[in-house]
Parts: sequence; C-alpha cells; structure tokens
Amino acid sequence: MTAGQFYRIKFSNRTWVYLFIFLTQGFIFTYNALHENLNHDEATQFWIAKGFAPHEIHNAQSKSVGEVFRQNITHNLDPGGFSIFLHYWLTISNHIFWLKLPSFLFFAVGLYHLLSSIELLTNNLLVVLVGAIVLLFSNNFLYNNMLVRPYSLEYAGAFFILHQCLRYRLKFSRRYIYILAILCAVFLWSRYTFSVNIIALLVLIAIFRPFNIRNLSRSLPIVSISIVSLVIIYFFVLREQAPSIQAPKAYHNVLLKTNRDIGYFLYWNFLDLRGISYTILLGIWTLSKSKVCRLLNSDRLDIFMYWTLIIHAMLLIYSVIGASPWFIRAPQSTYLILNNIIAIPILFSLVVKNAPIQKFGLWITFSLALIFVSYTKLGYVLSMNKPIIDNSSERLYIDAWEYPEISYLIIYGGLKNDSVSKQNRLKFLTFDQIHRGQYQFPLLISDTRFMGLPIKPGQTITTYTSGQDCATYPRIKYNIITKN
Repeated sequence: MTAGQFYRIKFSNRTWVYLFIFLTQGFIFTYNALHENLNHDEATQFWIAKGFAPHEIHNAQSKSVGEVFRQNITHNLDPGGFSIFLHYWLTISNHIFWLKLPSFLFFAVGLYHLLSSIELLTNNLLVVLVGAIVLLFSNNFLYNNMLVRPYSLEYAGAFFILHQCLRYRLKFSRRYIYILAILCAVFLWSRYTFSVNIIALLVLIAIFRPFNIRNLSRSLPIVSISIVSLVIIYFFVLREQAPSIQAPKAYHNVLLKTNRDIGYFLYWNFLDLRGISYTILLGIWTLSKSKVCRLLNSDRLDIFMYWTLIIHAMLLIYSVIGASPWFIRAPQSTYLILNNIIAIPILFSLVVKNAPIQKFGLWITFSLALIFVSYTKLGYVLSMNKPIIDNSSERLYIDAWEYPEISYLIIYGGLKNDSVSKQNRLKFLTFDQIHRGQYQFPLLISDTRFMGLPIKPGQTITTYTSGQDCATYPRIKYNIITKN
C-alpha cells in the first residue's frame, strides 16, 4: 500500500469515535506508566509474579513458576492466573511501563466491548461518547482497571461475554459455544467473582432460548469446561488458600453475613446517587414490559436488564456467605457501579431521541468534555508517597509496609543507581522488629504531603501501621524527612 492509498482510506464515523476515546484513555495510561510509583498492592503483585514473598529480601533473579503459585496462595486472594501471566510477561522486561502495560491492554479490550454494548443497546454513537465520559467519572472503575492487579482481566472477560450476548442475541452456534466455554474457563483464573458472569450467561440462555434438548446440550460445554477449570483451581489453589481467605474487617459492615440490615443495602444500591440511574432505568423497563409505556422495547435491552438482575442476585448470595460485598460503595463492587454507568447513556439516548436537540453542538460539547475529564484524571492512580534516598544519611530505616514498593525502585527503578543503594547502606526493618514496640525512624517521601496531610521537614507524625489491625499493633511514629 502506497502512502497516497493510505491517506485515501475513509474511516467510518464509528472508527473515529472509538479511536478518539481510546486516545484519551491511552493518554491517561501513558502519564501514569511513565511514573515509577507503585502502591502496596501493585508492588505485592509484582513480587508474587517474580516468585518472592512481598516482604522477604528480594533480588533481580526471578524464581520458578511453582514459587509463583505458592506465593500467590499465601499472599493473594485470587486464583493466580494474572500472577502466572505476569511471571512470563516480565521475562521480557521489568521496566515500569512494561509492567503496567498488561492492565491497560486488558482495560482497552474491556472498554471496547463495554462501549460496543452501549452502542448495541442505543444504536447511537453520540451516546457511546457520553458513556465514555461517564466511565471516567467512576473513580472506582478507572482505578481498578489501571492497577497492576487482575481486575482489568476480570472486567475484560465480563464485558466480552455481555457484548457477545447482545451481539448474537444468545443465538450462538455450537462452535462458538465451545469458544465461549474455553474463554470462561480462562477468565475464571482472574478473580473468583468472575463466576457471576458464567452463571449469568447460563441463566440468560435458559431464559431466552427454548427449553429443549438441543439448547440444553449447547449449554453443556460452558458448564463442563468451567467446572473442570474450577476443580483445578480448587485442588491447586483454593484448598490451600481457603483457611487464610477472609474478607477484610473494613468489609464487615458491607456484608450481609455480618450486617443483616437489608434496608441499608437496598438504599445505597438503588436510591443513592451512584445507583439511582439504574433504578430509574429498571422502573422504565418494567413499565415497558407491562405495556404501561413503550419507551424501551428491545430484546437486547431485555438481555442486558436480566444480566444486571442476575449479577445483583449472585452478589447478594456472595454477600450472605461473606465472600464478596453487595454494596455499591465498596471498592470491589464495580459490577454494581457499571450497572449505573451503562444506565446513564441509555437514559440519555431517550432524551436525544425524543427531544429536538442540535446534534452537532452536542458532539463538540461532549468531545471537549471527554478531553477535559481525561485531563483531570491524570495521576489519579499514582501512589502519592514516592520515597527518595537522602545521600547525606549513613543508614536509612523505612517502614516495612513500604518495603515492596521501595524494593522495586532500588532493584529495577529510579533508585537502582543511587549511591546509597549501591553501597548497601539501606536497612529494612521487619514487621516483627517494628511491632515489638514503638519505634521512631525516618520515612522518606518526595513531596511535602503525607497521607494527604501537609507536613514540615523534620515533623514527627503519629499514625497506625498501614493495613494492619490497629487493635493488635501499637502506634508507630514516623519522622518525616523531605528534600527541602
């Protein structure tokens, strides 16, 4: 193809809209990926993928994949598929950009299928653009998908399945059923909550396809292959992991197992600002199904609404048994937030379709809005407390909770060539050493804020150890040292 032929290619409006959206998301990712900060969860995920325990003494040599399995069972709460993938991915490079790239690629796959689902539900590209803006307003969704964690892999699988259900209206060929079954088994290795999507797919097939031997046999590959994957996960991961798997104490008030106030959950999930759009859509859809009004009458919308109701039902069950929260404000309840996110552009499509609005002006307005909102999200997923090494110090003591992040910087990142690091004058305290009593030692950061609070050079701040049970461990004093 010559250059002249390339420039004569005519892209469709759909291509331009999706390209514009992905460029804005890519800009956010690039900004974050060029900064070396990792938060504790990301650094822990990195060292697990290398085969190390998060707080053991690290080096630049990766361990075996068997060690990756063992560390994932001990220090992680997911099946470990992402850890295994990352283990082989990092054989190419340990650079921060390469480390963060898989999460963005999975996010891009999920975003495409999510926006395509909105397009199928509304048949309106302007609404797709609105959907992209709404997604950026969800800090939970953006944060989880940009992290070096398996969330983006899980959501990529979930949105892919939803998109295929809408695209084919659940009329899958026998060959495609096997493809879906294999993909479901693979995505099940991302996080345990992906199982709600497999159950939703099976229930949707049972609802929308005639109940006969032929359609029943087409569901068997999904059931059988997923069960095989689940059995492997149980015997190799979950059986050893189960004794240590407990919902964090911060989740106890948002689990129906420990909080039986069902009215509390109904209010936040359906009447709070984060869930009200889905509730309005659910009400309009219910009235349309009962023929009270005809605003929404689409078989694809029926599939989507049933999918959301099944997700709600499964998360409610998981909450009752204490496995996962059914609470829209919980950090891990992205599925509930997405119900609301998709509902907003669908409701907007009703306004656009039934009101005399100048479409060109809306295109310009929402395009500029997407650029502006994307700009405001730059740096959102960055860890704020990037440590530095003060070359004037003979020996530096750093809180062991920060060790995984700092260890990455020293072995692979910006502190690799630092004179203090190269002379091996950096010492880390173990958890046991710290928790034997109250210690005072310098924690080094690169700005003048600590945990969101303004500080002064040399100021001593008393706080609880990050991520630990405050009732068990004593308070630790951090002597803050900054560059100025």
